[in-house]
Amino acid sequence: MNMKKDVNNINLEIENIDFWSPHETNKGGMRIYWSANIGFGTLDIVKIKGSDGEEPQTEKMVLTADTECMDSQNDKAFTKNILSLLAEYLKIIN
Repeated sequence: MNMKKDVNNINLEIENIDFWSPHETNKGGMRIYWSANIGFGTLDIVKIKGSDGEEPQTEKMVLTADTECMDSQNDKAFTKNILSLLAEYLKIIN
């Protein structure tokens, strides 16, 4: 039985966002707090590998995402929806 919800119909909203700096296990990341009519949770996007800042790219960037079982590697619809909502909060400054 497939219990996956249609992420296009869950009234998804971003409640808050936190960022953290690099430390011994990763190179920093972002936590997005979300809510919807199915509940609430967090989406963590973490930089695991890659060159820092202005450095020449000597290491291929690797990001991971923890969606609390809202997505899988083959279906990233939930993460795509969150990132689309995040774009609405951006103030483009050139």
